[in-house]
Amino acid sequence: MIVCAGSFTLLVVQSVRHVTNSRQIHGYKAIPNGNDAIYAQAVPSAGDESDTDEYENSDEEDIMINRRLSLSRVPTNESHIEVDKPRAQLTMITIEELAILCEVAISLTALITRSWGHKGAPAAWVSLTTWTYILLLSTARLFRTNSPKGYVLKLWNHTAVLYGCQWLFGTVLTRSAIIHPRSALSRGLAIGDFALSTLLVMIALTTRKGNKTIILEWEDGLEPSREPLASLFSLATFGWVDAIVWKGYRKTYELPDIWNLAPKDKAAVVLAHYRQVKYVAPPKIVLHSTN
Repeated sequence: MIVCAGSFTLLVVQSVRHVTNSRQIHGYKAIPNGNDAIYAQAVPSAGDESDTDEYENSDEEDIMINRRLSLSRVPTNESHIEVDKPRAQLTMITIEELAILCEVAISLTALITRSWGHKGAPAAWVSLTTWTYILLLSTARLFRTNSPKGYVLKLWNHTAVLYGCQWLFGTVLTRSAIIHPRSALSRGLAIGDFALSTLLVMIALTTRKGNKTIILEWEDGLEPSREPLASLFSLATFGWVDAIVWKGYRKTYELPDIWNLAPKDKAAVVLAHYRQVKYVAPPKIVLHSTN
């Protein structure tokens, strides 16, 4: 319940932050492309006296440096974009839905039959509430799989963490239920709960992180990076680089053999993120000489 409460709080904070940012009137504007118009909006005109003091110390050399720092993409004739969907994307989410429904049924059965003992009702209620919350998150993911804007809220991260916590907690409970079962029904429910939790954890570890559609781009014949296609297990073990390492073992690398950078690691994207940080000039230090 603590983990679910933290997940719900984080979702609420992210939703409020998203709504607040979308309603902001004043924000950063994209810098226009071109050699002469790059800083046309940044530097005030001669007739504008409101912000003249901020630019009175800027010389032409600084402006030229800033122009060289601004990057614009150069189109090539050998670039093409391809949409890559995970294998059995909807099927895996459907399997998750069915497994979670079975977990809800197990918790409801334990609550109705009181198979966890006369003091096991609170635990059954907690289990039922937890799996119902996970079912809501998984259902939201199912309906947002084909959304063109992707996930506004990273629901997959929440479900993956909850699967791991449920499996970890269920390991201890299943051991106790097998060694000292209250009844045959209690032991069967514990084994079924642990089996379904293991299935959900394996799905989260072996499928693509986020289980979402990725846009891949080939530029100048370079194959795109496979990091966005990797699963959690592949990212943890660096298994996603096995293909390019094996290619380097068999032959000497040539330029067409290497992978392109991931979109988030390209200079234009990094510079765009850097420009979102507002620059604050350091305070001026004035030294006074004393006789």
